Amino acid sequence: MSNSSDKRLQLFLVPCLFALFGFAGGCSSVGEARLQGPDIRERLLANARRSDQWFPDGKDVKLILFAYVGRAQTKEGCAYVVELRQVLTGMPCPRGAGYILFFNSKEELVAKESIHTSTAGPLWCDGGLLFLCGNDINGDKCWNAWDLSEGISKRKRILKPEYGSWRPEE
Repeated sequence: MSNSSDKRLQLFLVPCLFALFGFAGGCSSVGEARLQGPDIRERLLANARRSDQWFPDGKDVKLILFAYVGRAQTKEGCAYVVELRQVLTGMPCPRGAGYILFFNSKEELVAKESIHTSTAGPLWCDGGLLFLCGNDINGDKCWNAWDLSEGISKRKRILKPEYGSWRPEE
């Protein structure tokens, strides 16, 4: 083989070897992740099933969404937030309900709030705030976030313009 063909072979083989070893390394880290146990969503799901007497049974009420939203900081520690959606089975037209579930730092379900429309729901946590999709009107009060900073049991609805959640028309 000539010197130029050796160089071409090296230029071809070196990236292939990096890709091969990179893929093998990625596979081993996936295997390691499986050994770590259930993630936060799985633990919160198990705790909700255990502690909520109205949790969807899979027969009359089907769970269609159990989404981990994030973690908010409170005076009591962290609060984990989950969005739950469910539908009634056997209905000609699907009907359901949505909830925001609040878990304490011990991952225990401590509060449940109803979501009033199919488009509303929690988006993200930032510090002690939980931002919602759009704004909601409760009586004469307009709000788009929950302030959890004083604790889950002392949560309050607030209006805080934020891009991605709700902003007043300009």
